Amino acid sequence: MSFDLVCVGFGVTALSLAITLHERGALDNTLFLESQPASKWNPCSSSAGGRMRTSFLNDLITSENPRSRFTFLKYLHATNRLALYANSSQIQPSREMFADYLRWCSASFQNNVNFGKRVTAIFPVREDQQPVRSWNVVFSDSVTGQQDSVTTKQVICAAGLQPFIPAPLSSIMDTSPDVVHATDCLQRISSTMRTTGGKCHFAIIGDGQTAADVFDHIHGIRGDHQVTWFTQDPVLRGTDDSPFIMDNTRKPSSKVGQALPLELRRRAIGDGLCTDSVSAIDRHLLMSIYEVQYAQSVKESDANKWKFQVKFQHKLVGAEKVANGKVRLSFQRPEFEEQLFGCNIFDLVIAATGYERTEYKKILAPLLGMLDGHQVTVNRDYQVNFRTGSCGVGCGLWLQGALEGEDVSFRSFNLLAC
Repeated sequence: MSFDLVCVGFGVTALSLAITLHERGALDNTLFLESQPASKWNPCSSSAGGRMRTSFLNDLITSENPRSRFTFLKYLHATNRLALYANSSQIQPSREMFADYLRWCSASFQNNVNFGKRVTAIFPVREDQQPVRSWNVVFSDSVTGQQDSVTTKQVICAAGLQPFIPAPLSSIMDTSPDVVHATDCLQRISSTMRTTGGKCHFAIIGDGQTAADVFDHIHGIRGDHQVTWFTQDPVLRGTDDSPFIMDNTRKPSSKVGQALPLELRRRAIGDGLCTDSVSAIDRHLLMSIYEVQYAQSVKESDANKWKFQVKFQHKLVGAEKVANGKVRLSFQRPEFEEQLFGCNIFDLVIAATGYERTEYKKILAPLLGMLDGHQVTVNRDYQVNFRTGSCGVGCGLWLQGALEGEDVSFRSFNLLAC
């Protein structure tokens, strides 16, 4: 089969694209290939009741067309929640509500999505040494493994993120049910509490918002449990979400900033800004965690006896299974470079260590010889920079969802000459 556009994945980025194409009447000959068996929109893994960082106006379409039937306000009206939300006086919707908004939007595009189809590779279609005139997108059925392919002139690679597990934990994760990524931690926390009768010790590994969410969630559970949060950062850092920074990100005044994709503008504003830091934490949550620490210090001066501890500058270097299905963790601290601390035994270890963007590398592997350089780069419009003359008119490939990774960069000089 042949399409005008094939999009790899049906996550938030692809859903936003589907809405935009629908608004422009260009969705008819578009196909989305999604590896999941069905649409699945979940709130934040550890704090579904928490709120989004941005206003409801930053939904999937309002900035382009406030009159669209896919705005967040339209969703509230269609689900009889408009008055309820207005009475809450909250400009930031809850994560659970926004996840429901995404489910509501995605229901309109089921006919354009093939679920359970994992894209494995993209091959160029051309004759002899002529420019590429189309792409052959190869995918396999997630259940049967049967392979198939479609051709298209344009491809958008919006493959989802994959949970990242540090090497010490990944080495025992397959054989130990007591190690879990933050994405799937809610149910595991509950089951561990039931199994141990509430007398359990949790460990959180990681920096930033997700780790803080998990810590706050466990603290809010009534019981005789403990939690220790190990972070490599020397302090907990708050977000810098002032209107000045947000305005400069969306509408940069410099030519260099204007030439950058949105995701990379934050990095160009300046080093050290928490807007670009993966370890930044919402300020209200940061203050809540500090209050927890302060309240414990009033009752107990020895921080090592607190039920809810934050251990700074602890680098995870080892993990092993011990008796009764527990896990022992070893850490290294900067002041003791050669000494390991391995006396930490936990009932459940939660890796709040973010995600990695590696799926696109496998998909684009057959195209490496066409790249303009030694690594994947994109221009201001997210289009992959192939060698000049490699692609024919109207044929192109775009990469989205991987721009904030260290291995995907932006080639600014291509645009400064335009």
